[in-house]
Amino acid sequence: PGVTRDRIYGEVEWLTQKFRLIDTGGIENDNHDIIHSQMKLQAEIAVDLADLILFVTDVREGVTSSDQEISQMLRMSKKKVILVCNKVDDFKKLIDENYYYVDKTLLIKELLDNKGEVNLFTRPRRFGKTLNMSMLQYFFFFFLEDNSYLFKELKIINESKKYLEHMGKYPVINLSLKSAKQPTFEMSYKKIKEAIADEFKRYSEVLNGNILFEDEKEDFTNIMLKKADISTYNTSLKFLSKCLKRYYKKDVIIL
Repeated sequence: PGVTRDRIYGEVEWLTQKFRLIDTGGIENDNHDIIHSQMKLQAEIAVDLADLILFVTDVREGVTSSDQEISQMLRMSKKKVILVCNKVDDFKKLIDENYYYVDKTLLIKELLDNKGEVNLFTRPRRFGKTLNMSMLQYFFFFFLEDNSYLFKELKIINESKKYLEHMGKYPVINLSLKSAKQPTFEMSYKKIKEAIADEFKRYSEVLNGNILFEDEKEDFTNIMLKKADISTYNTSLKFLSKCLKRYYKKDVIIL
């Protein structure tokens, strides 16, 4: 986990074939930075040693100047190259657009078997936590459209019906704090407010009717419009969960 600066070697066996895998750091267009220069040198050495190169890019960023520089270097190497698009964190997009997916849907079975009110995922970086949270959301959330087709070729679909009975049955709060990684507290706080507001907007229909009291409607609206005070945000997820359970008369899943 973390930033790869050196070449990291590992002996791998896949489909009865044994080979050596070399992991390198990314290449940045900053020749004045000593760390980036050394990372680039290590990557060039690995390219020279390799028989096959996996060129990993960030699908969210599009084609960057670094990608173009690396692709030029790889063309000159005359080595076989496979382009790997990383960071597809939306489960539906991944399935719909036929990206390669490592099936982890049995996590659903594990969670339902454990019956825990709270489950903590202490996984290393790059395990796919965000994608797994997205997968859980698409399984449990009661979308207007039928999303069961997303799981038809995956392992969970072959499990007992008692697991499939939970598909599309619950309100789900899915809050990612990725955007909160900012250089100042003020910027982080702003991003967290925006993420919380987006979740409240998804459930704005609970403001209809008389399910909520007037003061609750006011708090709900202020959070949705990013006008609430910090003490209100401190308990906003608990508040949203309470509102959703009362409105939909179902337990709420928070991811």
